[in-house]
Formats: sequence, structure tokens, C-alpha cells
Amino acid sequence: MDCVLVLEGHQAAEHTGNVLLDLLFGAEITWAQDQDLKEALQETFDSVAQSSHSPYLVPIGGSNPIGSPGCVEAMGEFLDQGIEIDRTECASALLAHRGSAGAVCLWG
Repeated sequence: MDCVLVLEGHQAAEHTGNVLLDLLFGAEITWAQDQDLKEALQETFDSVAQSSHSPYLVPIGGSNPIGSPGCVEAMGEFLDQGIEIDRTECASALLAHRGSAGAVCLWG
């Protein structure tokens, strides 16, 4: 499965943090530049769909009826593996300087 990311802003001279990890794991990155992020996301989605792939569009922020149950499923996998969970923390986070918002759940 290929991963195409549409990120807000311009490509930096040096890749660090999440962008570096995205590239190391093989993601293709499209930079929105000065374009509206939603427009860039839709254009990229349409382009991938026209190239005989079947893309799935993850909404900005990643929260949707498919993504949210993923946290629940992950908890089930922890429990199935016998990993003891003594604390659950969920928090909203503003990530990096690109303006990507998301939610993070940590179990420990």
C-alpha cells in the first residue's frame, strides 16, 4: 500500500522530525505550497485515482468513523497480547510548525 501525504506549506531545505520519518517509511509527500490545503488534498486524491489506484481519502485531522475505532482496536490488540494497561491518556495536539492538528492516545 502506498502512502501519499499532502502537507501544508513549502518543502524545507532539510527534512527533520515527522517529515523525515514519513520519507524514511516510503511516503510520497506533496506540498500544498500557497494553495488551500483542502484543494491540494482533493487534487492529489483525484490524480492518484486517475492513475488506476483506489485511494482512500483521510480527512484533515484524521478523525472519522474509520480512524476513531482504530484506537479502540489498538487497545484490544494490547490486551490480546497480554500487555497490562494501567493508564489511558488522550489529548489533542498541534503537531510541528506545519499546522497539522490531530489526536493522540497513549496507553501505558
